[in-house]
Order: sequence, then structure tokens, then C-alpha cells
Amino acid sequence: MSLLSPAVHRIIEDARQNPEAFWDRAARELPWFRTWDRVFDWDFPTFRWFVGGETNLAHSALDHHVAHGSGGHTALIYFNERGGRALVSYALLLHQVMQAAAAL
Repeated sequence: MSLLSPAVHRIIEDARQNPEAFWDRAARELPWFRTWDRVFDWDFPTFRWFVGGETNLAHSALDHHVAHGSGGHTALIYFNERGGRALVSYALLLHQVMQAAAAL
């Protein structure tokens, strides 16, 4: 008995058969300012992924969600040891990040 579904097995096999195509498809689901020229470049002993591509993790994590209508959705759920809890939306978190960046 496998703990993985047949769909997951197909994804894993697809990744094994053609890793560059697999990661190309996966990366296209993320926001990019510029897509890459090559998925993978291996010049021993170094390698590079998504050569020529331009993205920004902070933009992908916050700005993109707010710009596409998800600003009111929960981005973070915080729990502490005393039972305190807070929900932070994408829009509020983006505002707080902008405040911290301005302070720096």
C-alpha cells in the first residue's frame, strides 16, 4: 500500500523523466518580471536555475496577492503560548512591511 496517490506518483515520475520540463511548468505558476532563457545551466562545478529570469520573493509573497484581489484573505495566523491568536491579511501585512521598509 502506498501513502501517495496515483496522481502524486505521476508527478514524481514526470519529474524524474524530465526535470527541466517539470521545473519549467512549476515555475510558470509563480509571478515573474521576466521569464528565463534557460531552466538549468550546469557548468561544473557550478549550476544556475532559471538563467535570465527576474522575480522578487517579497513581491510574490505579498504585492502579487494584493494586486490580484486577495488582500482581504488571511496571510498569517499567529498563535502564542498564552492562547493569543491573530489573523493578518495580505493587505495589512503588506502595509506593515512597507512601514518597516520606510523605517529602515
